[in-house]
Amino acid sequence: MAARRLLVLLAVYGMLLASLGNGGAQSSTEWWQDDEGLSATGGASVVLRQATATWCEVCKVSDPIIIDFAESKGTNIVRIAIHPQDGIDPLGTSMSTRQAWLLADRAPSELEYPTSWFDDTDGLSGQLSGEQLQREMLRAQGARQTESLSMSIARISEPGSPDSHYLDIEVSGFSSEGTLSVFITEDSVDIGDLANNMNGIRIHQDVLRAGFIVNATAEEIDWGDRLIFQEPNVGVGQRSWGFNFETEVSHLGLELWLNPEWNVENLNFIIIHEADDGTVLSAMALPGERSTATGVIGTTTLVIGVLVLGGLLLAVPATFWAKVAETRSADADAHQQNAESEE
Repeated sequence: MAARRLLVLLAVYGMLLASLGNGGAQSSTEWWQDDEGLSATGGASVVLRQATATWCEVCKVSDPIIIDFAESKGTNIVRIAIHPQDGIDPLGTSMSTRQAWLLADRAPSELEYPTSWFDDTDGLSGQLSGEQLQREMLRAQGARQTESLSMSIARISEPGSPDSHYLDIEVSGFSSEGTLSVFITEDSVDIGDLANNMNGIRIHQDVLRAGFIVNATAEEIDWGDRLIFQEPNVGVGQRSWGFNFETEVSHLGLELWLNPEWNVENLNFIIIHEADDGTVLSAMALPGERSTATGVIGTTTLVIGVLVLGGLLLAVPATFWAKVAETRSADADAHQQNAESEE
């Protein structure tokens, strides 16, 4: 009986371990297929914009360090990899070129690679250590007076087009100053055999694919005047705009068309609100927390499962031996009664 119970417990625990892969969190594919999409609040993420290049030999060493650091910080850091549009790097975009001018006041061809900017600070060139990255992140966090942003993304369903690449994006909570920038980055971008003629890195993370910048003023202006910059390979249109004079926060609704060649399962949508002088007021990303949440839930479930299984395994032999002792005691009492009756 005890052995049978042990087998049942092990089977139950096996099913528990098998379920840890989902962790109760939504995967990228699920949010894309779900009409309700994703939504979250935030704004405190530090923006790490890094000028890197597929031909940069120093980047071959520095990029993995920065990527590991950013991933270990969860939503505290949002990394955007800016590749030069130089005719050599296949990952360069017009948005990357504009960011280089805004951050360094120079052309991408004049930058030192790699160069990293934490929020709106001066760029740090060359390979950075983990200690330097940690220090810059904390400095940026200390200087930030963060707004509380709300952001939602949902796919716009089209009749007869189950793989529609139109999205509805809504952002609210930002004040009516400066600019609001939307960045679209893609993870796990494979440049294939081109890597052989570059620095050897084939898979690239946080690649800036496209983006656009809008005027965050509360004034009623035409969309053509509000849209300051738009990446040529992404379509964007205004769905709604509003300003609450009591709370002094704005709301922006956009319709976005994605390039079908991008892997939508690996996309991130980053919102950055900047003042007129370039100071980062708030920033957040979607998707963002799901990978971290999956790890937390899975680990917690695993710990609880181990504790429960351990307790049950200890309880099984204890119960077994208790029943054995009880049976022996009953047999002894019966034997004693038989002996007395015979006398």
